[in-house]
Amino acid sequence: LLWVIAGVLIILIPLSRLYLGVHFPTDLLGGYLIGAILLLLYLWFEPRVATWLVRKGIIWQICGALVVPSLMIFFCPGEGKYGIASAATLMGMGMGFIFERLWVGFECPRFWRKRILCFLMGMGVLLLLRSGLRVCLSGLDPESFFRFVRYALMGLWCGFGAPWTFLKLGIIDKKQGGERAQTNMG
Repeated sequence: LLWVIAGVLIILIPLSRLYLGVHFPTDLLGGYLIGAILLLLYLWFEPRVATWLVRKGIIWQICGALVVPSLMIFFCPGEGKYGIASAATLMGMGMGFIFERLWVGFECPRFWRKRILCFLMGMGVLLLLRSGLRVCLSGLDPESFFRFVRYALMGLWCGFGAPWTFLKLGIIDKKQGGERAQTNMG
């Protein structure tokens, strides 16, 4: 049922943009086409790249998590604060996913109550981080650096902090025979 709802939303949300008059039909077709191509590329390359990175070891994984977002900022400098926020979040999540694979082995809970609890706790802390870090870091210079720090910490929470917290609170169990054993430290 959730897959059907997601599929309907993928179709209806862009159509609502057309209805509201903020996009042309060619925008929708282009968006659908780009989205389909990106999805197919992801489905094709992700298993191969993930296997390759695990074989390469943690140093390569960390370098990838740091270099790819840095390249985003370098090659798209005109994106300003949104580019910095996107790259920082990607970097934080990339590092978080590496740590999560090593030390947590997150597996989505089977029971809906636990899933809802994880979602509410994770989003609650994320919103607190977003607001709290904005207040704590506002007015500090250079503004772009502290924006980067804020969003990187938010990404790190999503990729590692939340799963680790759920594991420590006993909400989730560690994945049996997970990727931790497969991760080469060399």
